[in-house]
Amino acid sequence: MRVVRFSAGPGIPVARSFHFLVYGDPLGQNAVYKRGRGRRFYMTDQGKTWKNRVAIAATGALPDGWAVDGPKEVHLVHYFSSLSRDIDGPVKLELDALERIAYLRDSQVVDLSVKKRIDKQNPRAEITVWQAWPPDL
Repeated sequence: MRVVRFSAGPGIPVARSFHFLVYGDPLGQNAVYKRGRGRRFYMTDQGKTWKNRVAIAATGALPDGWAVDGPKEVHLVHYFSSLSRDIDGPVKLELDALERIAYLRDSQVVDLSVKKRIDKQNPRAEITVWQAWPPDL
């Protein structure tokens, strides 16, 4: 299921961005990781499901010519069903889910924006990934 594409060759256009939605209440770190025996933590089935849904939606939205190498910008808008949710809860889980799809490693993300919205009827995550051009690293 994991997709890896490197830069297109000379003269081949590279897609600049892609956008996708994942329906359901975005899950935060506190809901995803639980303490097991001793000091070890594990990801819950609910967390694995959300991470998989993000990966599948991203793979389906991936444009032709997308390159996983190079710096990236990520914009996350979380529409929660309740105001009590933390704005930063889902960020790490979603960035990890995009590895080897939108980029090789989440350390390639050089610009990250996160917004919190409330939509009780239609909770979701809206995710946009851009090639960070020109690379200013």
